[in-house]
Formats: sequence, structure tokens, C-alpha cells
Amino acid sequence: MAGLKRPDAPALLNGMLEAGCRAIQLQIVPRIIEEWPKHLDIINQFEYRTIHLPYLKEADNDAELNKALHKLIDEINAQNLTFHPKNTDFRWLADEFGEQICAENMDWQKDFGQSPKDLKKVFDELPNAGWTFDVNHVLTNDPSLKLGDELYEAFAPRLRQYHLSGFGGTNLPHTLLADTKQDQVINLIKDRSKPIILESLGSINLERYQEELNYLANFFKI
Repeated sequence: MAGLKRPDAPALLNGMLEAGCRAIQLQIVPRIIEEWPKHLDIINQFEYRTIHLPYLKEADNDAELNKALHKLIDEINAQNLTFHPKNTDFRWLADEFGEQICAENMDWQKDFGQSPKDLKKVFDELPNAGWTFDVNHVLTNDPSLKLGDELYEAFAPRLRQYHLSGFGGTNLPHTLLADTKQDQVINLIKDRSKPIILESLGSINLERYQEELNYLANFFKI
């Protein structure tokens, strides 16, 4: 879910709650982190609240951004914090954010984080971290989806949440499954007790959430 810089944000959030959405992810980028606190009363009505961290480097961390992040984490009692792993030192993340952090498997455009070998390196440094399983990213790396089975077999005990969306190519890496009909990625979601975050929607098409939910109702009890 994208950051909400729009006057109808409360209506959209309330509509999602009324449609049966119980989980929400706050996508954090420095320029909009101040937008989210305006909607805390609605955000805290979602049962599961998670944050997608911006890319942070220990060497040049922004103290003001970090302070705002910690404040937001506390205000929504965020259950998990997803980060994009880089081929670098990860241990400082555990010191900064604790055991809530979750490494996400990466898409085909990244230079690290797609394979079980890459993620093993991350988890060797962060033994208490969780895993955010992005099934769209598997499709971008391996149309056969065998990679998804390999990741699940290796890291299922660490699994805390899924990211789900359709793949529309380089210019549309995350889009609606209602459009792409890529049902095969939905079938990678083997543990349906875990929260599922829909990343199908951005600020330009957020109003289509009900259409996407209606499509996914064929696969999940929504």
C-alpha cells in the first residue's frame, strides 16, 4: 500500500476496513512519513499493522528520520518491519529495531537478496529476524516458480507475512492480479495463517482495491 497523500485517505482506509481488510502495511519514504500520523485513529483499527522501512545505511543514518520511524512504530504498535537486504552488514538493524525486522526476498532488478544463499547470509547475521515472502518477486526471477519452493523450504520457520501482487513487466512490476490473472503466484502462499499484504495497488489505482479483493475472494476467504 502506498503512502496516502490524498484528501480522500480516510474514506479509502475506512472502505478497506468495511470490505474486510484486516492487515495494512505503511510504506515509508522520508518525504511522506509525516502523512501517516494524520490517520492513526483509522490505521489502528486494522488488526495487523506492519511497516516497510526505507533503505537505511548505518553510516549515514538520518537521525530525524530514525526518530520519526520509532515514533510511528510505537504509535501503531507495528508487529513487523520489512527491509530490503543489501550485500552489506545487517547486524546494526537488529540493534536499531530489534526482532521485529523481516528480510524480504528481492526481485530480478536487485543485485542481492533473491536466492536462498543470499538470504542465508542475512539470517546468519540476524538469527532472530523474520522473513517477508514476496511471491511476485519469485515470478520475476523464475517463471517456473521453483525458486519459491526452495525459499519456502529453507525459511518457512521464519515466515511472518506475505507480499502479493501481479507482475506486469519492467514498467509495471507490481499490479493487480485481477488484470494479470497470474494465479500461479497465489498458489505459492502455502501458509494461509500468515498475514498477506497486497502490493497490487499504488497511489494511481488505489481505488481499485475492491476489484482486487473480489478477484482474490476466489482463492481466500475474504
